[in-house]
Amino acid sequence: MPAIGNIVLADGQTTPVNRTFEPLTAQMGETPAEFWEKSAGALVGYRTLKVLFRRSKTGGANKVIMRISSPTLETVSGSSSNGYTPAATKAYATDCDIVFTLPDRCTLQDRKDILAFAKSLLANSTVASVIQDQATIY
Repeated sequence: MPAIGNIVLADGQTTPVNRTFEPLTAQMGETPAEFWEKSAGALVGYRTLKVLFRRSKTGGANKVIMRISSPTLETVSGSSSNGYTPAATKAYATDCDIVFTLPDRCTLQDRKDILAFAKSLLANSTVASVIQDQATIY
């Protein structure tokens, strides 16, 4: 079982910048471990990473469920009902969900292979185009 600690992920800038996701909470039962990347300066803009390891609800397998959320902030003009003007508000969030299903019968090599395939899939230029260009594969 890995100990909770910082997770560093590179962003997608032309010159990638390593972003440090700091632990907020460890996994507690069905509540995932949560990490915050705080470069936005305001809680509403923090990027989040959640990681959950759990038994499949149907049995026979374990699940690893991960979610990365990257909010985009916008400045809102005018004042709120309490007289304060918010510096920024969340306009939207770009999210990624990844789920691994690991059957009880799978071997360590099976788990290594599926992880390597997932890494390669996300690095593949065709898949990158589908995400970045919002295009279908023809």
